[in-house]
Amino acid sequence: MKHKLPSHYNKECIKKCLQDTFPNRRQWIINTGLNISNIFKKYLRLLDYNGEMIELDFDAIYPTCGDNFLAKFPSFYIKHILCYIEQCRADIKKKIDISLPINNDGLRALIALTLLLPPANSFRKNNGKGCKGKGKILQNKDNLIYTEVPNPQLLRIFPEGTSLPYTETRIRSEATTNVQPYIMCIQGQEKVSYFVQGDGFFFDFQKEGTLIAAFDFLFKLYQVLHISYPSSFLNFYNFIDSFIYKINSKPSNIASSLHINICNVGESSI
Repeated sequence: MKHKLPSHYNKECIKKCLQDTFPNRRQWIINTGLNISNIFKKYLRLLDYNGEMIELDFDAIYPTCGDNFLAKFPSFYIKHILCYIEQCRADIKKKIDISLPINNDGLRALIALTLLLPPANSFRKNNGKGCKGKGKILQNKDNLIYTEVPNPQLLRIFPEGTSLPYTETRIRSEATTNVQPYIMCIQGQEKVSYFVQGDGFFFDFQKEGTLIAAFDFLFKLYQVLHISYPSSFLNFYNFIDSFIYKINSKPSNIASSLHINICNVGESSI
């Protein structure tokens, strides 16, 4: 099976083989704690069909959660998050407006979430004005210390013509810590393309053409390969885990508070 070509003809055979070996593979991944490269070297078929086999494993782990992000984030959370920062967090809206070169509501909402849900040790005291609007919004007494926007642990944006393998090799060689999976965006004059990388392996989302599809896959890659989230994104992913994918029943206090805020501001203003 390891040497079978990932053709259309062989797809069902490869799919069935991965389904049959899933229990042992899952246990091995959890118990060994190996890096992404070692996992893909042992289970090469996970790379086939541009991520479809990763999706297959995610569905085996969480049978009822696979479509949650694609169903909920575009239809509900994007407009609620953007409305919330418009009314309540002008500082974050301004930061995104200045720093983000791509005008995409889904991207803006995700970046806003990373800024609204910083690490626990990145807060500072702020006695600024609260939220404008009629909704009942829980007020946070602290403000965040901004990081680079977008945070490179989530998304890196490159100009058209960038060599992804060369660029990723350079990034990894210059890094002082492990480089965890993230989204690579190629911004052209007429087209924006998204890729998800992990240890120099690339999954191409040019056909889907959306950041939402790329992030959905990025999240599933973390789950399937049993990778720890970047420490700066623990609150961000706790929100995603708990309220969107619904794979976690223990949301953090900051995630719960923000969820109430964005839902309530939506009720009064959307």
